[in-house]
Formats: sequence, C-alpha cells, structure tokens
Amino acid sequence: MSTLDRAREAVTAELRDAFRERDRSRVEAAAVWLRSTGTSLVEVYEVLLETATADLPQYASTPEEHLRSFEVQESVRDLVARLAPRTPSGARGQVLLVVSGGKRWVLGVAALTHVLEDAGFSVVASPRIGLEDVADVVAGLDDPVAVCVGLHDLSSVPLARQVLRGLRSAHPQVRILVGGKADESVRDLAGLVGAHSVTRSMRETLAILGETANPLSPRELAVLGCVASGMSNPDAASHLGVAPATVKTHLDRVYAKLGTRDRTATVALAMRRGWIE
Repeated sequence: MSTLDRAREAVTAELRDAFRERDRSRVEAAAVWLRSTGTSLVEVYEVLLETATADLPQYASTPEEHLRSFEVQESVRDLVARLAPRTPSGARGQVLLVVSGGKRWVLGVAALTHVLEDAGFSVVASPRIGLEDVADVVAGLDDPVAVCVGLHDLSSVPLARQVLRGLRSAHPQVRILVGGKADESVRDLAGLVGAHSVTRSMRETLAILGETANPLSPRELAVLGCVASGMSNPDAASHLGVAPATVKTHLDRVYAKLGTRDRTATVALAMRRGWIE
C-alpha cells in the first residue's frame, strides 16, 4: 500500500468519526482533502451515507430517533452545500428524482443531486413531487433525459407501474431508473413497473446515466453532424459515401431515440447536450 493510500484510509476514518460527532468543519476538511487527492464525489458520499445509515433505525418511531434522523439529514445537506458551491451546467439534460413515501428521502437525494450535477446534469428534486406528479413534471421540463424513482414501500408499486409505463410510452427518449427497498422484495422490479433499469447505488445510477446520456451511434452522430452543417439528405449521403435512403433511415432512428420530430429540433437538442458542434 502506498503512502497516499494509507493517508486516504486515515482521512476516511476521520471523515466517519467527524460525521458521527456532527463536527461539520472536520467533515468538510476531510472531504475536501479526499477530493483533492483524486477521490471521487461518489466515494466520499458512499462513506458518508454508509456511516449515516449505520447509526439510524430503518424507520424512526420515537422522538429521539426522529431528531437523530433530522440531524443526520441536515449534516448531509450541509456537506453537499459546502462541496457544491458552483452553479451546475446542466449541459447533459435534466434528471428528475422522485422518492415515493420516503420521509428520509433527502438523506440520499441530496448527495445524488450533487453527484449528477457534478457530472453535468441538471437535477429536479423536491419532497413535494410524488409519483402522481411525475408525468406533469416531465412534460414541463425543457430537456428531460432520465427519471430516477425510489420505491421504498410495496404499496406504491401499483401506482408506479401505471405512471412509469405511461411515461415510457409518452416520452420514449427518457430513461427510467428505479431502486429502493421495494427491489429487495420484488423480483424484476424494473420489468414490473416499466422502468429500463434497476439501480442499487449512487455509483450505479451515475454509471447508467453516463452510458445512456448519448444514445446515438457514431454513424447517427455523423449524419446528424451533416444535417447540422446544413446539408440535405443527398448531400449528406454523398459526403458519407452512403445512399440517401440510408441517411433517411439513420435520421428516423435518431428521431425515435430522442423523441423529436424534425431536423431543427433534433439538431438543437444534440447541440445543447454537446453531442455535436
């Protein structure tokens, strides 16, 4: 083990101890040091959330437990605020985070919001947004790319099935991820509620969204680049050495993947997300 690795282990232990003692200045100092040595945000928050959940009951039932849960949530939110002072770019599109029936939703959502914003996404999240609001919220977004739903109660699964299947039909370009306690009790939760994937961690969520943020193939991007430069289908076909019908086929696939209907909207969306220049 290198000297740096040993130092990281020591500072990670300090992060855990400082968080248990609710010493926010020490928590921030440890987190900042870890980040400065190349530790990812995901790794920092994994340590933080693992420490937090280890000290909390699954469901707070007494006034003391509720107070402890609130203090932990506030500590997590405070660290997120301290580590994320900048305004996120949102260049990779908008992600809606929804937790059904979870009063402790902010414990993980605050950290996940920061991780996604740091990766270039714009995050929409509020404890006031429930499953019944998802369709309306997505319809009102300018550039939705994903909806992440936490299902912690089996009683919310039927509503999730209704809402998410409808959302998938209305917005085929939006990636739908589900996770939470319900996944421990239901086989193939994603298939049951109509989601694309199940995610079991912040790291997995980031990886899935990173892979699916640009759904276009290299050839589709090349065709779209030609369109963006003002080429007609025949011109693009000549430039790429393919038949005009092939260009049309690629464009039709791009429209289907992105949920767009014409060249102008498709090019604008691709440029906004940085896929083409």
